[in-house]
Amino acid sequence: MTDRLQPTSGAGLEMIRNGRERRSRLSGRTLGVESRSLEDESMMTPGLRILVGALALASGLSGQRPAVDIRFSPRSDAFAAATREYEAIWSAEGVRVIEIMERVSRLKFLESGIRAIVFEGVSQSGLGDTPMMLRASYPADTKKATLIHELGHRHLAQLKLRPRDIDEHRVLFLVLYDMWVELYGEQFAKEQVGVEKQRRGLYDYEAAWNWALSLSREDRRMRFQEVLQQNGRDSRNELLCGEPLRPD
Repeated sequence: MTDRLQPTSGAGLEMIRNGRERRSRLSGRTLGVESRSLEDESMMTPGLRILVGALALASGLSGQRPAVDIRFSPRSDAFAAATREYEAIWSAEGVRVIEIMERVSRLKFLESGIRAIVFEGVSQSGLGDTPMMLRASYPADTKKATLIHELGHRHLAQLKLRPRDIDEHRVLFLVLYDMWVELYGEQFAKEQVGVEKQRRGLYDYEAAWNWALSLSREDRRMRFQEVLQQNGRDSRNELLCGEPLRPD
C-alpha cells in the first residue's frame, strides 16, 4: 500500500515561489515550468510540488559561477553550436572540474580568466594570453575530456622542472586519468584514453598513456609527488600555493 503524500504547507509553497523567483533572476526563465501564482501552485498535485521544489534546489546549487572564467568564442559562425556546447559544459561543471583538478594535483589553479577559440583543428592548451584552441566536431564526452586535458596543461605549466625521462604529456597523464575518474567514472576515463591513443602525428599519445597506466594509482601519485618536490613544493601540504617554497 502506497502512503498518500500530504499537501504542501504554506511555508513550503513560499519556498517554491522563492525558488522560482530566484531562477527567474538568474536565467530570465524557469526550468521548463512556467511562472504561476500561488493560487495556481495550490492546485498542483503533490508530485508536481515535489518536482518543482527539487528544480528550485538544483537551480540554486548550480547558480555558483566557476572560479575560472573561460570565454569561449567560435572562429566562425560555423562553430557557434559547438561553442555553445563547450559553454554549457563549463557552466554546469566548471566549479567541480577545478575542484577535482586541484585536489588530484594538490596544486592551486592559478588562472582566473582564459580565452578559448572553438574551431576545426588540433586542440591546443595555449598559455597566458594565448587562447586555448578546442576542436568543434568532438562528441560531448570527448569535448569534456579535451577541455580538461588542455586545462591540465595550463594548470601544470607552473611546474617548470621535471625529470628528463618524463615529458609534459607524461607529467599530465600522471594525474589526468585520475581526474577523469573522479569526475566521470572509470568507464569514461578508459574510453577517453582509447580516443587519445588513436591520435597520430604530432605526439605518441599511445606510448605515453601505456606508460602512465602501467603504473598503479599510488605509483602515479608518487611519481607526480617527485615532480612537485623537484619544483620546491612541499607535497605534504593538502593544497599547494602557486609559488615555489623559498629556503629559510
